[in-house]
Amino acid sequence: MRGWWWVYTHRLPRAGRAFEYVARERQRLLEMLGVPVGPPRSRLVLTDGERVAGRERLLANGAGIDRPLAALVLSAGEPAKEWPVESFAALASALHTDGVQPVLFEMPGDAEKAMRAQEISPAIVRIAVPALRDFMGSLAACDVLISADTGPAHIATALGVPRVTIFGPEPPAAWAPANDPTVIALRAQSARGLGIVPKSDPRASMLMAEVEPARVRAAVRDLLARTRS
Repeated sequence: MRGWWWVYTHRLPRAGRAFEYVARERQRLLEMLGVPVGPPRSRLVLTDGERVAGRERLLANGAGIDRPLAALVLSAGEPAKEWPVESFAALASALHTDGVQPVLFEMPGDAEKAMRAQEISPAIVRIAVPALRDFMGSLAACDVLISADTGPAHIATALGVPRVTIFGPEPPAAWAPANDPTVIALRAQSARGLGIVPKSDPRASMLMAEVEPARVRAAVRDLLARTRS
């Protein structure tokens, strides 16, 4: 707010404050104005037809619904925030061993990475992402989403789909709702105590790569046990 402080009637200082889920941070601005707020959780609504079509799309692409479905999204918009393709593939193979069907939603621009992941792990069912609401319908039929810190992770929460989100450059506290039993946020052990790591810093990609597939697999197991019991 440097240079613009005088145009504000209320200011919410950031310096010295602990990281906080971004939706809750925005709520604090409303509270300063006397506006009552509820739980900081977004919500997206699908029609019954969209949900049926989403499930049928999964079936048509070979994702049977006789086992839990784990959605995978490889891209994160910025290379420094992406989990390695090899890690996704190793996770997919492990999940398939656990009786979970990995479904890779191929985002625009992800064709080469998606093909590489499927080559390493043939257990992957690969689906090119259609229009946004079609994607939402299919995601809603899945039992869990595994991705980096990216838009589909927040869509999953808004749809009520449990998620395991892998963080690297940014602390999970800023982008994962606190005390939500349907969300597990993971970050490299070496990032303990770190705040935001600039994405131009070589450590950013290293932090992503340090999160082992076995750790993500354990988180998926935990989440499925919680949400499917």
